[in-house]
Amino acid sequence: MMCILPLEHPLATEKSVSFDVLLEQPFILPKWGGDNEIERLIRQHAAKLNVVYEVAEDQAIMAMVRNGLGISLLPEMVLQHHTNELSLVPLTGDPYRTIGIACPSLTNLSPASRRFIEAVQEWLTPSL
Repeated sequence: MMCILPLEHPLATEKSVSFDVLLEQPFILPKWGGDNEIERLIRQHAAKLNVVYEVAEDQAIMAMVRNGLGISLLPEMVLQHHTNELSLVPLTGDPYRTIGIACPSLTNLSPASRRFIEAVQEWLTPSL
């Protein structure tokens, strides 16, 4: 999970941002429905964010942050091609999200399914 900020934001040059600092900022809360990583972080920190907007679409959140309407948290995977228009600062403690792939049997996968799993593993594995 990354904190996303406008490029000119005072926190944009920080190495990391603590969750406590988020409490002082206008916050755009991603609302994806159901329980999500950000809501779990809020509960974990027993925090009351200064939520100014609740938005369900990642692209809309990024546009709102770019235009100075607040800051937000989004998964790093969503932000890969937006590093020149937003400042991405890791959240202290490196919170993460777990992604799972389910299939009835790994031994009976179709070639396309097997290749898909391999591609996801390659994409998520940091190059050494």
